Amino acid sequence: MENKSACRHTLANLFHACIGKVLGPIASASETGLEMMSGDGVWHQCHPIFAIFIGDYPEQALVTCMFHGHCPKCLVPPGQLGKYKLFPLCTQRSMTRTYFLADGDRRQFHWACREARMKPIVHPFWATLPLVDVFISITPDILHQMLQGIMPSEKWI
Repeated sequence: MENKSACRHTLANLFHACIGKVLGPIASASETGLEMMSGDGVWHQCHPIFAIFIGDYPEQALVTCMFHGHCPKCLVPPGQLGKYKLFPLCTQRSMTRTYFLADGDRRQFHWACREARMKPIVHPFWATLPLVDVFISITPDILHQMLQGIMPSEKWI
């Protein structure tokens, strides 16, 4: 593709489509349950869900459909990242309502995404998974987000 922005947008949509295919089978099993055998041979009624996502910041932004520089968990303005203030958390319910506009007018969808500070991903993989809130599922990646800020880089060279 000639336009780098269009290429990134296409790759983000492809990522969500692929993960949606991978996680598709757990959508029905999470509500109805699935019989699975444990290591000791006992059968249990299990309800598999997408519960946690561990990734570095670019991966978190990709999964939550946030723009680079925005927090993947709350609505802190980009200029106030790292400040010791409380900001409202992102909610999947409000995000999902915006993403359902993708099947209608594209201009309205892109405008609504821009107003909500979200990337215009056509169908995020988490939008149809039951019992999932992707913003709660995001966890810190200790290797990339904590240890790199604490450990001096000279020791590892």
